[in-house]
Amino acid sequence: MSKALKIMLLVDLPHQPPNQSEEFAALLDSPDWEDERDIHGTLKRLGHQPYWFGIFDNIDPLFDNLRDERPDLVFILCESFQDRRDLAANIVSLVELLGIPYTGSSSRAIQICMDKSLTKKILAFHDIWVPQFAVITNGKVTGSLDDFPFPAIVKPLNLAASEGIAQMSVVHNLEEAKERAAYLWSQFATPAIVEEFIEGREIYLGVIGKDRPQVLPPQELHFEKVPEDQPRFATYRAKWDDKYRKKWGIHSSNAKNISAAVDEQLNAVGKTIFKVFGLRGYARIDLRLRADGRIYFIEANPNPAISRSGELAKAAKHAKITYSRLIKKIISATL
Repeated sequence: MSKALKIMLLVDLPHQPPNQSEEFAALLDSPDWEDERDIHGTLKRLGHQPYWFGIFDNIDPLFDNLRDERPDLVFILCESFQDRRDLAANIVSLVELLGIPYTGSSSRAIQICMDKSLTKKILAFHDIWVPQFAVITNGKVTGSLDDFPFPAIVKPLNLAASEGIAQMSVVHNLEEAKERAAYLWSQFATPAIVEEFIEGREIYLGVIGKDRPQVLPPQELHFEKVPEDQPRFATYRAKWDDKYRKKWGIHSSNAKNISAAVDEQLNAVGKTIFKVFGLRGYARIDLRLRADGRIYFIEANPNPAISRSGELAKAAKHAKITYSRLIKKIISATL
């Protein structure tokens, strides 16, 4: 990969994109643009020619640019279209139809992983442990909540980044589950998944590559100041509110005190999930590790956050993979 590549950095915006690429410089100063800033700088240091392209609610300019400029590669950093996360896979589909190489997973894999119910059905078939669950759509239950093993956690079925997840998401009976599901429907117009709450350690597996994926050292989300009798899980605030994280001692680090046998299991589970969903390039798999060593799948995240300070880069560093080399590997999985 010594050739200098013309690389489109495709990002989504909550407003009309700037007219000039220079105007993106102002956006890069924002804390929300850490991933984009780190990737852009690394690509330039690697000798490539990255350029910005932003979309909001009009697909025509993107189609025209891809057709006219024909970049060697599209680095997918786009997570929504028209402010809707469920349309992100469609943007990848457009790049696929034009036959231009792009980073990360296919539109099909992204669509599968967006549905927290479908992923669990698929993995149960492949003998991966999953929590018991049911789906509530505007009051209608799909599956069974009879004799459900409460407590449970109620989450949006097809949203990412812990959106819609709060301390109130943990429920203790059917009435509370239905109330929380109704709230999510009113706020996000999305079905809710009612999922058995698995007590245990919150483990994140970074997986990179393609046909022969590499599972990176497991990362763990810690809740140092959360009382022992309180449920510990990644709420929206626990992920994105720095003051909240500091108050409750929430941080991630390399998972410790994991036996060789469990570590081997984690490696096998990570590779299986990556292959079953057809993931590519890089992904993060969220798991729960029970005290008895049983590993439960929670969700899979294609194209997760990939800043230098993020969990995936931390895991790569523990595997002696520098950030530049990580970006190279993601590009190599495409080309």
